[in-house]
Amino acid sequence: MTDLESGRSASTSPCQEAQEWVEDAAQASGFVFLTGAAGLGKTHLLRSLDSRSDEMLLVDAAGLSAEQVFLEIVELLDVPHDLHERNPVQYANELRRAGIRQVVAVSNVHLAGTVRTSSEPGRVMRSVVWSLGAGAARTGVRLIAEVDSAVTPVPKNAPAISLDGAGASKEENPPLPDPETVEGAALRTLAQAELRTLRLEEWCALGEIIGVHLSVEQVRGIAAELGSLSLDGDTARFLHEGYAHRIRRAMADEGRELNDRIVAALHQLPPGPLATYAERTLPAHSARAGNFEQVIADPRVLAACDRTALLEPLPLAFPDGIPAGSLAADIHYLDKLGVAPDSHEEWIAFLHRNAMCRNDLEAAEALDRAVDLPWRTEWAHWRRGGQFTLSPDHVGEVECLAVAPGAVLVESTGSTGTRRLWNALTGAPADSPGVSQAVTPAPAPVWEADIGWNKVDLRSSRASATDERRLTLRIPGVNAAAAVRDVVVLGGTQGIYAVTVPESGARTAPSPAAAFALPMLAPHGCIATRPYREDDCRPTHERLCAVFGADRTHRLTGSRIPDGLTHQPSRDFLQEVGFPEIEFFFGLNTLPLSATGLREVDWEQPQGAELPGGAGPFYLLGEWIEGVLCLDGASGMVRRAPKATALDAGAGTETLVSTSLAQFTAMVSLHWQRMVVYDQSGNLDSEELLAELADWLKGIDPAAGKTELWQHVLDPDNFDTL
Repeated sequence: MTDLESGRSASTSPCQEAQEWVEDAAQASGFVFLTGAAGLGKTHLLRSLDSRSDEMLLVDAAGLSAEQVFLEIVELLDVPHDLHERNPVQYANELRRAGIRQVVAVSNVHLAGTVRTSSEPGRVMRSVVWSLGAGAARTGVRLIAEVDSAVTPVPKNAPAISLDGAGASKEENPPLPDPETVEGAALRTLAQAELRTLRLEEWCALGEIIGVHLSVEQVRGIAAELGSLSLDGDTARFLHEGYAHRIRRAMADEGRELNDRIVAALHQLPPGPLATYAERTLPAHSARAGNFEQVIADPRVLAACDRTALLEPLPLAFPDGIPAGSLAADIHYLDKLGVAPDSHEEWIAFLHRNAMCRNDLEAAEALDRAVDLPWRTEWAHWRRGGQFTLSPDHVGEVECLAVAPGAVLVESTGSTGTRRLWNALTGAPADSPGVSQAVTPAPAPVWEADIGWNKVDLRSSRASATDERRLTLRIPGVNAAAAVRDVVVLGGTQGIYAVTVPESGARTAPSPAAAFALPMLAPHGCIATRPYREDDCRPTHERLCAVFGADRTHRLTGSRIPDGLTHQPSRDFLQEVGFPEIEFFFGLNTLPLSATGLREVDWEQPQGAELPGGAGPFYLLGEWIEGVLCLDGASGMVRRAPKATALDAGAGTETLVSTSLAQFTAMVSLHWQRMVVYDQSGNLDSEELLAELADWLKGIDPAAGKTELWQHVLDPDNFDTL
């Protein structure tokens, strides 16, 4: 945090400094945080500044998500923009064109979100205040945000105006509670809660879990008597949230043990006073306990907890990144897609689909039983976000679907032109050997389907001109739809799946419903790179055949391997595993060695590229990035001699491609498999894929994986030229 007070004269107060910042549009920073402990008048100061300035707007972040804060700012600024481009970067372009001058004050940033263990305060600071304010010189919009730094730390190196604690009263900075008194035990219980405002009966029920026995009348009296609490009807809260956090920090290990007991009790989804509390806070409590993934693995919990409750604690649950392939990762990627349903049932429909994609039928059935799904996934060949290892029969992106006349078969056409037949009712590939392709008569479909942007509009085939029954499936990433009987088959960026939709959900509507908007802000949390797994990358003949095809995997007999190749592991590899024939893959072309054999070549030395000492003879494997790809017969290393036209030709050029032929083949095989997924990622998980690929290439060959050659082919900026 950068304290702006360092440039303040001794007579300038923080309040004056804040006022000067608001009034002076030439301030170096387009945003500033107003920090300090509770009770120092930060919120009052913002409201006072707002009342005195015609160019200041005020947004209260308390209880809001970062997206809601951003939307409130957008609505107050009232600058026309494309609704599908509501994000700070693109909205900043509209602000620049509008030419406005405005200061936006955001109060109670530390109270953003619905639970104490929420990532929303941090998201408001980084994704809204910092992101919008950083472009103030172009947009004319500056932001000042109030944060209780005792609750939520301000981002490092952020500009700040700090109010000192000299003015805080005893009520605003009370002593820590004595656990031996009834009042102290009650305060400690209230601090352990995740909701900032509790119903009195919830307060008592939480106390029972941790061994504090309280009656509603007792806690009502305590809340009315203590100046540190606020009583409003049948609810109570801390007057200043910083006090709750101070109590939590003081309880330390004891607090963690009490929280574990709360998690165990709430995991049972108890009826009674804590039923709603559990649905809203169990994920946050489990994030504090360090068992978030284990708790949400219970389908009952997943079905009971709402979307917000699952999203807000993700960064705390996984401070080092969300494990790829986990349930938490599924939730993260739905957030990244902008899936923000109006109903809990619609949210569960997406979780049910993902369970079907994982082939977790038990979880899918439990989710199906828990709620009335607006649409139900019947079968799925759909790649989930973060799933980078594909089965041999993976579908790939589907661009078109067509129904076989009078049958239950659907034909999909992929982005590469590949066509496949599917049984629309079961999802079985109808073009596989041994699968009957008999045409089965099918009645007229229940639905007529039209594809829109990020949605599928369904119209009941039984509708009349005066009673048009409609339903919209708001599903991102769908390119095509086809209806067979009561099934709607969907194809898109990540494969194909089928859903059934109850007609009871259709309604008479003048026009189809709107799709989900594009995500406004960065998603909750980030995905951790999977640890390198050698077994997943070790090249075998069978694995190469599965990746490149048997006709493009070439093994050599001993008689066809030249005597100059003295490196025995390379000789064994060529005989037992083979080498792939590749064309036009990120600058790589390799020879069909079973046809060409290993041909000895001279090492080329354009513009001073040096021959490695003691190396050679060299055998031609192909070309890569305007260079000759060679196998060193003595060491088994794979090297690249850049051609004279190569951008990196010259003295000191890095020639190492891989430490051995086996490692090079493993690297190329992994690169090939991951880039097949990358081409179909739709930017959903492309960054994570490339990060994992770079990590795993270094795992296969630490020396070669970090060279500029491999970094070059992994840089998206170079993809169009490779």
